[in-house]
Amino acid sequence: MTALGSVFATLLWGAWVAADATAFVQLLISQPLVAGAVTGWLWQRPEIGLELGALLQLFACGVLPLGGRTPEDFPTGTVVGVAVACAIDQAVPLASAQGGPLLYGALVAFATALLGKPLLVWQRRRNERLAAWCEAELERGHLGALAQAQAAGVAQAAAMGLAWTAVGLLVFGQLAGPLFRAQGVALGQAWHLGSPLLWGFGAGLVARNFVRGRRPGIFFWLALTVFLLVRLAAPE
Repeated sequence: MTALGSVFATLLWGAWVAADATAFVQLLISQPLVAGAVTGWLWQRPEIGLELGALLQLFACGVLPLGGRTPEDFPTGTVVGVAVACAIDQAVPLASAQGGPLLYGALVAFATALLGKPLLVWQRRRNERLAAWCEAELERGHLGALAQAQAAGVAQAAAMGLAWTAVGLLVFGQLAGPLFRAQGVALGQAWHLGSPLLWGFGAGLVARNFVRGRRPGIFFWLALTVFLLVRLAAPE
């Protein structure tokens, strides 16, 4: 697959992941481990997708949407972060050998997830108005309003996911070129020093929830297994 084909496939994948994160089908492909693995496969870099997806899964498991709290947009963040890391890995081989794209991809994923939170809040408010419209229409006897509201909600989520993925790829992709030409090796060294801290912090968030009585789910243990396997298989 060409780079342009990978970008196009990533945009469609970002739309699907965003739709899955809503109350639609719920195939769990919006989990960072799955979203990252598929994104890495789209760019012919499955090892990057697995490692970043596993790392981001820990934070997604550790930061739960409790009490009506709007969660960070980790699904779209994972797609954008992994895609940008894979693109750098293909374009800047020297930096890639040091692991710099992994650090940049993780930072991009966190930034995209955090900046996407207000969009999720706006989307929830739109869904609330859509639900109110649906209830009013059902009271009038328009039984097709439920299907229309569901279709509108899914279309809105997919459109938002596609647009936010496109913006993330464009902005962070443009920033990556000058950064890696100047500091690619330094970023790689920073990844080797900082990745254990990121891993430990993510696991610490899950451990905190465990102490509070919220046990980690199957995706946490899958992420742990994948992360360790990738680390053991990675060349020194």
